[in-house]
Amino acid sequence: MNSKLRICAGSAVAWNSFVSVLLLLMGYAYAEFTPPRVVAIMHSEYRGEGIGSPPLYGINMGLESNITTGDTLKLYREKKVLAHINSVRIYIGNLIITDSDVGLAMGIFEPKKTAIDGPLIRHKKPMKGDFVIPVLTISSNVLFTPGSAELRGGTLGANNETRQSFQKIADFLQFYNPYKLIIEGHTDSDGEKVLNRDLSQRRAEAVRQALIADHDFIDDGLLDAVGYGESRPIADNVNEEGKAQNRRIEIVVVWENVEQVPVENLDAGSE
Repeated sequence: MNSKLRICAGSAVAWNSFVSVLLLLMGYAYAEFTPPRVVAIMHSEYRGEGIGSPPLYGINMGLESNITTGDTLKLYREKKVLAHINSVRIYIGNLIITDSDVGLAMGIFEPKKTAIDGPLIRHKKPMKGDFVIPVLTISSNVLFTPGSAELRGGTLGANNETRQSFQKIADFLQFYNPYKLIIEGHTDSDGEKVLNRDLSQRRAEAVRQALIADHDFIDDGLLDAVGYGESRPIADNVNEEGKAQNRRIEIVVVWENVEQVPVENLDAGSE
């Protein structure tokens, strides 16, 4: 690309970024969210790093799409399991963003063990064309008292930290304007599995109901609440630090009416 084209391309990206931010500040959202996808793979030897360093995966969106360093994005592979049904998107792990700029972000891959070890996903690392979905994670310790599904303070306005967390969710929703948001409840492994799943479901539903009650632009059909209990940890449950990370609420974008499923719910097929 010559220098003039670089300048034009850079100006276009800068203008699009400016317009996006302006619309967000004015209270408007994108008409439609198109998810980022993996477009580049950089192995350690090509980056001048030692052998054994994890590869970096580049996606085709960055700061202009509110993707910043430290963000966790869920990575999906689109797959047609059976000829007579629509494609499904299979969650295979997370992409942790290590660097972000306008139009490009880089990250390292953290696999979902049940997907990578199973027969359905034959290529065990991210591939070009895989989708990544923004996720907002909020600690359950911020929102709830231990062992309870009651919001701290009882109302959104009674606890400033709770209020700020819910405003983050509302801003997240307005920015991405998704087809639907999934509110996922997660717990640590203390206690019985059935009770943990029930607690996580009630917590996810409490967040859903509070958002609907507090924001006029959120209608009942936009949000779903799902409790996963202890089945999807993001850290070890061997110490309090890991357990605290696992006690969380995740806000996941669903950008169109296509089923997204965990790999354990599917039979093996070709890739």
